Amino acid sequence: MRTGVSGLKVVAQVRAAVPEQSGDGFEVAPRPDGTTAIWLLDAVGHGEQARAERQQITQLLKSDPNWASLDPEQALSRADELLAADGKDGSMAFVQVDPAREKISVALAGGIPFPMILRGDSGALETIEPGGLFVGYGYADIQHDVVQTDFRPGDRLVLFSDGITEARDQSDTLFTLEGVSRTLQGSSSAPPEQILDRLMHASLNHAGRELPEDDTTVIVVEFPVQGSFSPPT
Repeated sequence: MRTGVSGLKVVAQVRAAVPEQSGDGFEVAPRPDGTTAIWLLDAVGHGEQARAERQQITQLLKSDPNWASLDPEQALSRADELLAADGKDGSMAFVQVDPAREKISVALAGGIPFPMILRGDSGALETIEPGGLFVGYGYADIQHDVVQTDFRPGDRLVLFSDGITEARDQSDTLFTLEGVSRTLQGSSSAPPEQILDRLMHASLNHAGRELPEDDTTVIVVEFPVQGSFSPPT
């Protein structure tokens, strides 16, 4: 997937452990206020059951009349409430990007790994580390952590599911966030498509597999330098 929304460039790829049966899913939703919401959902397990669960959860969330206007903390709290009432649970990331203010807000729930930002000006790699419980357990009165940080032209957010970090090699060693960091170092000037491919292939190569053992998603969000990107027509 490649799209231009609200001044951003978003590229994403899902690779299922069982072809056509991914429990991972994501949405990119531009909003009337100029912000863009991006959420990543990881249903439990993989295969047909996980795919069906992911589709049901997605429909459940999008059926809520207020879903399209919620901020990251509100979204995870509402997801927890809706899924608990329906007997479902899962992991989720909710990101809100505000290009006008040059800010990004990130909230995580469950097993979604910490995302990273590649800084366009310095080349630095920063990890965003909000804490978060799984959605669907009915945690009334528990507020989900939200990390807000600068997101300036030239920066890239790299968001991924645990299929990346939990890839195992033959000695049962996980790829981990350290593997992600090693892969992304020095990639601050690379196109988003190349960043996505590097990370996806590094994880698969670590495991020595053509298909991942667990459903795997990578999303790269770029805040292009003015004039460097024209949305597809």
